[in-house]
Amino acid sequence: MVSNNAASAVVDYLSNRGLDTFVHTVVGRTYGAPQRMKPSAEPVERALEALSAKPSAAVLVGDSPGDILAAQAAATASIGFANRPSKWRRLAAADVIIDDMAELAAALDSAPVE
Repeated sequence: MVSNNAASAVVDYLSNRGLDTFVHTVVGRTYGAPQRMKPSAEPVERALEALSAKPSAAVLVGDSPGDILAAQAAATASIGFANRPSKWRRLAAADVIIDDMAELAAALDSAPVE
């Protein structure tokens, strides 16, 4: 997971909701360095490195234009999450746009694991 929030806050959130077992890596903002936050590629690249993953084998799901720009800068695919109708236009640069996370979860659940 890549966030512009502090990694500790994301870990606490995931833990409090019982989701921490589903997320193996959390990359948060670097304190005092806003230029290193999304839309910079750096946090995405740090996550890829932590997971030993190639950009071509990754996808970033995000709900902001900065998320999509960060994915593009890191040469990863992007899925825009348009949880409001107004976001469809703002996320137009994404490779795919969805408006239902359950649909994404179902697609991932049925995808073959390599």
